[in-house]
This record gives sequence, C-alpha cells and structure tokens, in this order.
Amino acid sequence: MTAEKGIFVRQATGLVKGLRWYDGIIMALAYFNVAVGAFLVFGWGSWLFPGANMVITIGLVGLIVDIPVVLVYSWFSMLMPRTGGDYIYVSRSLSSWMGFAVGLVFFIFLSAFSVGQNAWFSTTTVISPYLAAIGSTNNMPGLVNFATEITKPGPSILIGFILLLIVFFVLTRSSETVHKIMAGLFVVAFIGWPVLYVIALAASSNAQFIHAFNTYALKNSFPSYASVIATARTSGFSIIPPTFGASILALPIVYATVAFPQGITYLGGEVKKANRSLPLSLISSLFILVGVIALMGYFTYNVFGYNFLDASASLGFTGTHYPFVSPPYTDYFLAILYPNVPFNLFMMVSALCWELLLMIMFGLMATRFLFASSFDRVLPSWVSDISERFHSPVKASIVLMIIAFIFLASTAFNFIVTYFDSVTAWTTAYIIVMIAGIVLPFRRKDLLQYAPPIVKKTVAGIPVISIFGVLGVLSLGVVFYTLLLNPDVSGATVLGLTVVTMSYLVGIIWYFASVAYKRRKSGLDPSLAFREIPPE
Repeated sequence: MTAEKGIFVRQATGLVKGLRWYDGIIMALAYFNVAVGAFLVFGWGSWLFPGANMVITIGLVGLIVDIPVVLVYSWFSMLMPRTGGDYIYVSRSLSSWMGFAVGLVFFIFLSAFSVGQNAWFSTTTVISPYLAAIGSTNNMPGLVNFATEITKPGPSILIGFILLLIVFFVLTRSSETVHKIMAGLFVVAFIGWPVLYVIALAASSNAQFIHAFNTYALKNSFPSYASVIATARTSGFSIIPPTFGASILALPIVYATVAFPQGITYLGGEVKKANRSLPLSLISSLFILVGVIALMGYFTYNVFGYNFLDASASLGFTGTHYPFVSPPYTDYFLAILYPNVPFNLFMMVSALCWELLLMIMFGLMATRFLFASSFDRVLPSWVSDISERFHSPVKASIVLMIIAFIFLASTAFNFIVTYFDSVTAWTTAYIIVMIAGIVLPFRRKDLLQYAPPIVKKTVAGIPVISIFGVLGVLSLGVVFYTLLLNPDVSGATVLGLTVVTMSYLVGIIWYFASVAYKRRKSGLDPSLAFREIPPE
C-alpha cells in the first residue's frame, strides 16, 4: 500500500531538513544539561548514593552501559532516518501497538514531563542559588529573601510558565530556525559550563575554598566547613570515602543525567544526510559527554572536597540542620568561592541557557512523537498538521505545552517521587527498544533489503544489531535491578510501577481503539502503515 491510498495522512511530512550532525551533539549535551546535570550529580546524587564517585558512575560504568544502547540507536537511525524516534523503531520492528505504547511512555515520563519539570528546576537550582549567593556575599538581604521566595510553588510556577512560553516560541519555528537558536544558546551555555567552571576551579584549591567558605560562613553566622561535615556525621549520615561498589549501585543517577543521547533520532526526517549524520551524532556525543563529566568531576571533588559535598547534600536534601540560604549545589559553592557579581550573573545566564536547550530538546522529542503517531493515523490527523508559515507542527506544540504546564505545577509540589517513577518508566521502555533491535533482522527482512551495508553486518551469522540489542538488555537489566534495590529513589514503589504499567496499557488500548475506529469510519486500516517506513 502507498500513501496515495490513504495509509498515511499525506504523501510527505512537510517538515524541512534544517538540522546538521552537530545539532545532535548539542542536543545530547543538552540532555545531560552540563550545568544542572553537575548540580544533580555532585549534589543530589551525593545524598542519594553515599560512597559513590560520580566520575566512575557516569564516566566509566555509565559509558559501558550506554555503548551497546547507543549503537542500537545508531543502527536504527541508519535504517529508518525518519521523524519519530523510538515510536518509529519499535512500531516497525517489534509491533505497531507496542511501538505506540513505548512512544507514549517516553512522551509522558521523559519528554513532556522533563519540559515541565525543568521549567521548575530552573528556578530552584539556577536562579535562586545564584541570587542568594550574590545577595549573601554582597550584604543584600532583600535579594536573599527574594531568592528564597521564588522557590515557593506559586513564584516558581510563574517563572516556569514564562520559560514554557519561550520554549513554545522556539518549537513553532522551522528546523532551520531552531538550529540557529540552539547554536546561539549553546555558545553561551558552553562558555560558562563547563569552560569557565573548569577554569575557575583549576585556578583554585581545596584550601582556598575552605578559606572562602569559612569567611562567608562567619560573615553570615553559618557553620564552618568542618562543622558541616561534623554535623552530618553526628546526625547519623554516612560520610564515607568513595568505593567502586557504591559507584556501581549509583547507576540510577545515570538516568537522571546522561541516560542515552537519542534525542536527535526523533528529528531524523529533519536532519541533512540523516543516515550518516545521526550515528555520527549519537556515538561522538557519548564520548564528549563522558569527557566533560570526568573533567568537571575531577576539579569538583578536588576543590570542594568529597566529604563536604556528601555532608552538605545529606543535610540540605533532608532539611536536617541545614542553615544555608540555597540548596547544596555546585553553583552555590562556586559563587561562594568567586563572589564576583558579573561573573555569577553570567554563570547564571549560562546555566539558564542549558535549561532552555534541554527543554527545547525534550520539546522537539515530544512534538515529533505526536506528529509521527498522528501521521500514521493513530492519533487524530490534525495533530500532524504543519504550519505553512513555520514548517513545524504547531498544534502538537500546543498539546505539549498544556501537558508540560501540568507537570510543572505537579513537580513544584512533589519532585523526587515523581522523578524516579519516570526513571523506572524510561528503563523499561529502553529495554523494549533493545528487544526491537534484537528481533529486527528476523521479523523485518524486507526493511533490510535497502539498508546500508553496515546495518546488514553479521558476526558468526548473528546480525550485529541483535548482538548490540542483547548487550543493551543485559546492561539495562543491571540498572533496573539497582533501581529495585534502592528504596531511597522511590523507583520501586508499588504505586510507581502501577502508574508505569497503566501507562503502557493506556497506549495499547488507545492504539487498538483508534485502529478499530478508523476502519469503521473510513474503511482505512492504519495498521498497514507499519509495514513500511514513513515517507520523508
């Protein structure tokens, strides 16, 4: 069947190829969010996983886990360089109904949720800590009070809503315009985090930070550097040296930060020379990420001190004897070390640029899932409408913004439980994508007929993508096991697993109901669309 007989909404997507291979690298770095990712890893992660060296967790163990998964995505992207990402890959390889269910789970728990969650996170981890640090180091109590006030649900939701409007503006532009906006944001973001961050810490030392912190603490009647560590220990927190075993058990933090840089695959139909550009972006970005994390981690631990980071995080994220004006993130400590107002304002703007990049990236993923599933007639056809003026799915962007705002508001009241329900959802969905990679060469030999030679490669008669898929399932299984073992991250609760399971069921039920409705109303069979790769 062809598009002329109505399988797809139309014969061409209407999307423009305006993205380059390096846009994928920008999106991958945005996924990690070099600034806020560092705040999470070395702050929040220090509390959740005592004894873990995050450089080992993400830079080594995370890399080993990521490699087979990223290679499966690379093979998929060469075979099916189309808009839709995971939804396209699973629906064409494993089953159509499972493809929609996986796409929906990623949409709910990864892309749409992350747009809303990071709209809130921008205030609590970027704007507030910097304003508080500037105010408390420059005798500006009014600014400190303002920094505290904006972390409350009402103000943080208002600021998040403004950020959502900015993201909506970007999402409704053409891919060529998105490319230019992302490139501009990336320059500002990267100059601050990691470049200036690393330079600033490289020019300092642990002794200098202790002196700066104690001076700051004395001025504001806060406990000293040593007192923070001592208080954490007397409060019952485990402040221990890092070990390799503890670093392995901290694998869930990978999914709160690095995870897999597959965002660019959702825009496969909008990337120039996609079957070469996509795998180049995916593979190179992974190693760039690891290099950036290792460099930042080395100087973070050396200057701020491992025990201090662990102790301040334990006190700060439990509310136990924590007297400071902002959460124990690295941006707050950097501002104490360098209390220069213009410097800190630029670093704040840099971190906000990373937040906007991340929100734009997840927004693109979300709208392209909506577009692709609508193009296959699983969702209403109007969702895949393309603006003649902007060459983008504006209606899909409106749907996303409504859902993202709901997540923004809910996150402002309950962050951690919601977040790690999401991590459980991501892991199960990634495992299904890996299974799709395993079965692809056996179930869809017809698709491989016109695939690039490398996609058809075998080792001892076994397709390479199937080997990568098996390794991916095994590595993800280890991550899922660590999630089940770790009650602190609330990822293994009965409620969390029930919500994830229900989301899959909703996707499956919607798919079959949609197919039945289309057959009865128009005589079309949407399931036929999944026998072929969508048009460009």
